[in-house]
Amino acid sequence: MADQFTTTTTTGYGSRIMNSIKGVVVGLILFVSSFGLLYWNEGRVDMSEIASTAVEISATTQDTAANGKLVSSTGIFNSDETIGDNLFLNPDKFIAVERNVDMYAWEETSESSSTTNTGGSETTTTTYKYNKVWTSTPQKSSNFNQAAGHENPAKALDGETVKVANATLGVYGVDMAKVTLPPFEKLSLTATNVTLKDGAVLANGDYLFMSKTTGSTFTAPQVGDL
Repeated sequence: MADQFTTTTTTGYGSRIMNSIKGVVVGLILFVSSFGLLYWNEGRVDMSEIASTAVEISATTQDTAANGKLVSSTGIFNSDETIGDNLFLNPDKFIAVERNVDMYAWEETSESSSTTNTGGSETTTTTYKYNKVWTSTPQKSSNFNQAAGHENPAKALDGETVKVANATLGVYGVDMAKVTLPPFEKLSLTATNVTLKDGAVLANGDYLFMSKTTGSTFTAPQVGDL
């Protein structure tokens, strides 16, 4: 069961009026700003229209007639390089590798409800809940309403994306630094394709587990584990 704490605050009628006035002013500013945003959006170049004008070329033969033109082509990326994630994954024939790191951490969520009292004041009740979850972006526990007992340590390892320096699409070279890749596919991890270090162990075929607390395991993790 999640840890749960409730706080109650009361706002006087005068403060509510001032907050309403502030809200109106902010609303007017946003309303006026929206015209500039609409103008900017409508004036942008439609990339889909530009893409539709691309000249389709074969990836298997050089087409010098298309030099200087916007082109499109279909083929397989290839590279003579081998890469890993620079830590655990052994180098292999990958075009790109993405290491995702989750930490077992406290997560704060909140729910609020308000009631109007006689005389115009308003009472707001906020309930804060704390659960432990796997997350790639742990919340800062110093910002929690109830930080005591819900401390998140600093994440000990970050994710990383590694690409080959040079690749080809058929007979054409590809600048990998400028390429936007499709979604990555999950790679099954084995004792053959990873090097275990820094206390990491294989877990469930898809993960490496790093315990940061004595006695914790993949099935019974503790806050700070990766």
